[in-house]
Amino acid sequence: MESFGERLRRLRKERALTVAALAKMVGVTDSAIRQIESGESKSASFAVGLRLAQVLEVDPFVLAFGEGTSLAGRVLEIERRVTAIEAARADEKRAADYFRTHEFPSRHV
Repeated sequence: MESFGERLRRLRKERALTVAALAKMVGVTDSAIRQIESGESKSASFAVGLRLAQVLEVDPFVLAFGEGTSLAGRVLEIERRVTAIEAARADEKRAADYFRTHEFPSRHV
């Protein structure tokens, strides 16, 4: 499992940022970024974490906890499921209305 520091390093490198460039953009020292990435400092403060997420253009939850934990992603998944449930209920209602309003010959076997 990827640690916070490993995730930070990966995201920084994916964006072709140096430690110095990221530190300057976030408003911390190069040493602070190196300490976080190396695990000497377990994580960033809340404010620094938010600035890191903003600069790296990732959801703060993804930065803090890893892929698949994005709050926005979870909300979208819930919306997708609710839409599917609503569509299924609408289909069921249409079918019930159809059967209620149409007569069908009885089948005697």
